Formats: sequence, C-alpha cells, structure tokens
Amino acid sequence: MQINVPSRLQNSIKDKIIKNNTLTCNIKCPSCDSDTFHVFNNDLFDQINENVINEFLKKHPLLSYEINRDKNNRLFLRGLLFDIPVTKKIYITQIQNVTYEKVVKAKCSNCDKEIILFDSKQDGYDAVIDKLEDKMKKSLKFKAVTKYPQKINLKINNFKTFDEFKKETELLDINDYYNGYASIIITLINPKTNKKQIILNEETR
Repeated sequence: MQINVPSRLQNSIKDKIIKNNTLTCNIKCPSCDSDTFHVFNNDLFDQINENVINEFLKKHPLLSYEINRDKNNRLFLRGLLFDIPVTKKIYITQIQNVTYEKVVKAKCSNCDKEIILFDSKQDGYDAVIDKLEDKMKKSLKFKAVTKYPQKINLKINNFKTFDEFKKETELLDINDYYNGYASIIITLINPKTNKKQIILNEETR
C-alpha cells in the first residue's frame, strides 16, 4: 500500500506499521540513526500578519493589543488600554490578509541534524490543494517543547490511494500525494521513563 508520508521524512522512519490506512512509526535521524531529539515548535503556532496588527494600531493608536485563544481554542486579537481589554475579540477568521503557520521540528541530539516533522503550509490535504506553501512565509521564532531529548512517534492517517487522490484533486505530482495526508499525531516519549506526551493532534481538512 502507498502511504502519505512527506518525502522529506521517508528516510527518517523506522518501526513502520500500516493498519486501516494509518501509518504508525518512530523517527530516526537520517544522518546518524539516533532516535532521540530536541523538539521545537513555533512560538505562536498561529501567527497574525504584521500588516493586520499595524492596521489595527493605526485605527487605535492609543491602544496596545493581545493575541490569545478563547475557550474553544479560536485565535483572536483584542485591543488593550493599560492592560485592560477595551475592544471586542477580533477572530482570525474575521481578519483579512492573514498568514499563519504551524511548524514542529526536531534536532538530533547526537549530530544536530534538523527534521521538519510538520509544517501547515506544506503538509496535509488543505496545504496541497490550496498550495499554501506558495504564499510568502515570515520568519518563525521557535521554542523548545521539552528540556531533554525525546523519542518521537508519528501517527499519520491516510484516506486515499494515489489513483483516488489524482482523480479527486486533479493533482498528478506524487509529492502532493505524499504530503496530502488527512491527520497527524506527534507523540514524544521520554527515553528514561517511557512517559508519553502528545504535542500535536492536527486534522488537515
């Protein structure tokens, strides 16, 4: 069975199990075969375009702002006066010209080789259909997810064969198929305690 795994990850997969259109695997370094990594994600996962913020501050020159999430995990911008909210929440779906990107990357604890585990502008059904990677990308700021190196487990759900994918999307590039999976779960495993931590559970359509 063909499986939707981004080309950049295909040399980093070990212990592969495919069952019910789902791939479960662990990650190894393609350079040195180490299986422990420092893991990072971008600081604001969803990032509001600087132009949007500048436009907001032009309209409200006396205000500062916050970018936050509500109880339903929806991202919003809100104006502040001396740290007191004074405008309604402006949700990201209501803002024009928004760019945002979610990225998870790993750095080998042995040789420092970097691997992009997930990039919302390149990975998943939405990305390959909308060609999100063609949009201008801003510089991302990353933060460490854990203090110590971790093992990494991926679970990727696939919903089509390549022939079905071509027929439905009219995309003929095999790399679009590899990138166009339906969902991904990234789990970190502490090599000393075997404790597991899910750091990404993303549906891509």
